[in-house]
Amino acid sequence: MLSDQFAKVVDAAKEAVSDGKITFDEACRVIGIGVLAAADVVSKLANPNEHYEEVVTELEAIFDAYIAPYDIQPVPDWLESRFVDPMLRGMIRPMVTKLFEAIAG
Repeated sequence: MLSDQFAKVVDAAKEAVSDGKITFDEACRVIGIGVLAAADVVSKLANPNEHYEEVVTELEAIFDAYIAPYDIQPVPDWLESRFVDPMLRGMIRPMVTKLFEAIAG
């Protein structure tokens, strides 16, 4: 249902990795665009809290598909896989939680 509404997040992610790599700043930017898209979606839903898990799952899936497979420059591989990727992905749920609290109450 929400996939179409997150198309701009997918576009931003594809643009970020279009050169075959992604920087830490680009990864954070894509996550930020995702949270802004979620704010837009949440503000338009009649019962936003019913869609919380769907919004989080959609954004995490975008991260898994478009950011996680790429090496984040200039982070060493061992550090990225153990700390950076989980930390970046882990930012999504708390940010969306705060967003829902602010918008949906």
